[in-house]
Parts: sequence; structure tokens; C-alpha cells
Amino acid sequence: GERRFTHKAFQGAMMISLYRDEPRFHQPYQILQLLMDIDSLMVKWRHNHVMLVQRMIGSKMGTGGSSGYQYLRSTVSDRYKVFLDLFNLSTFLIPRVYIPPLTTRMKRTLSLLEGTLTKMSLNDSQDSDDIEDGLESSGSVQMFNISQ
Repeated sequence: GERRFTHKAFQGAMMISLYRDEPRFHQPYQILQLLMDIDSLMVKWRHNHVMLVQRMIGSKMGTGGSSGYQYLRSTVSDRYKVFLDLFNLSTFLIPRVYIPPLTTRMKRTLSLLEGTLTKMSLNDSQDSDDIEDGLESSGSVQMFNISQ
């Protein structure tokens, strides 16, 4: 089907889903679940709104000049889900026994990234001049080695 996420974003979401039991991926997985909950609640709200409009104005023209009920009814489909790719992740999931464990190197890399993000968030209270010192000329944030 059609995807909205970039390939890299989809791979990231897939990794989070596959390795959700790893401590590093607990919170990201919860965030993905909450985004799907928001999407589901929006679909539910749209459906309830469609039913209300049908009950109140029937098939008359809508207040915004739209076709009313018919237009609103069309917005309840998957086409209007913002995070449809997250719902489709389960299509690609495999049994847990076939998921290879993270290598030590991978765990260390993820741990360093987590430490880097923690260190960066601790520095958020500094002046903007201090934060800009942590930027390379390309504009990307430098990685701090926390093992020093």
C-alpha cells in the first residue's frame, strides 16, 4: 500500500516495534501506541460527527458549502488517518523467536545515544550561546562522549 513515512522513519518505527522489550525502546514504543490512539480517537470523533450531521441536516448542503453528510462520510476512511503507517507495522512483524538479539555493539551505541540525549537535555537550561557552541558548522548537534 501507500506509505507516508520516509523509508528511514518506517525502519525506525519497525525497530522500535520489534525491540519494544529493550529498555531503550520502552518509551518510544509507548509514544507510537499513543499516536495510534490519537488517530483512532480522531476517526471515532469523525464518525460521531457524521452521525450527528446526518441526524440534524440529513442530506442537505453542509454549513461550509460542502456536500454535507456525503463529504463527511468520506473522511472516516483510512485515507484520513495521519499515522496509518503505524497501524500497518503489524503487517511486517515476525514471531519473536525469529528476531535476533541486539548485539553488544548495538546496545552500546543505543546507550551512548541515550546518554548523549540526557546530557543535552541537562544543558537545555544554559544560555543559547552555550547551546550554539555545541553545534557544528553544518548545523548538526555534536555527539558528546560520556565515557570520559
